[in-house]
Amino acid sequence: MTPTTIALPMYDWPELTPATTTFGNHLRDALSAAGFTPANMLSTPTDLMAHWQHPDLLLSQTCGLPYSRMLHDRVGLVGTPSYDIPSSAGQYHSVLIVPANADTETLTDLTGACFAVNEGGSQSGFSAPMTAFQQASTTLPNSLTLKMTGSHRTSIHCVANGEADVAGIDAVTWEIACRHEPATHRVRVLRRTQQTPGLPMISALRSPDALHRLHNAVVDAMASLDEATRDALLLLGFNATRPRDYRALATRFSALNRTL
Repeated sequence: MTPTTIALPMYDWPELTPATTTFGNHLRDALSAAGFTPANMLSTPTDLMAHWQHPDLLLSQTCGLPYSRMLHDRVGLVGTPSYDIPSSAGQYHSVLIVPANADTETLTDLTGACFAVNEGGSQSGFSAPMTAFQQASTTLPNSLTLKMTGSHRTSIHCVANGEADVAGIDAVTWEIACRHEPATHRVRVLRRTQQTPGLPMISALRSPDALHRLHNAVVDAMASLDEATRDALLLLGFNATRPRDYRALATRFSALNRTL
């Protein structure tokens, strides 16, 4: 099977659909020019784990934690986008948000709090915040009540509406939310977690030649975007990354005192 599926599932908010579609069109053109046969339209997967492991996957984006824990030896790593956020190239972090009117000043003030989590396998929504909590106090993670929300956007709403005391939000998602989600005006950033490698782009193809051509095609597609589309998607560039760059994510997740 020659892989054909392309997808951009990780930051596809409805408000960004026109920009995401434009980026998808440019990716399709660049991939075709590089000798691949991409599908005519972006895929919109509902089962992400199945999507990431499908043999028809030409190009998609995943979270760093499932990549480091489950996918690193099953897929090829194409590279990692850089975004217009306060992190180094190819890196990102989480923002820990609390209600705007909360008295919370430090992480230890959250002992016994309700923690809104997009999903337990998320680096930005679960592992990075829990690691920060554990570093602040070894007893803090186990004192928390977890509220599973299903998405970062819903987590923001939960904190804004007083249904949770804290949430960890992907820094890219946070910047998008600050542009498009009114609920961000009812929360504030308590602190940011340490930087880790950002969300990698992957493929079912694993040969060095194929991955090199895929990487260059993504670079070409990003370079061909108009400024408005790059700004809407916060795209700055595309970095060469290696599987070992992500190993620490799995290690830190395994070191947590509490898992779901």
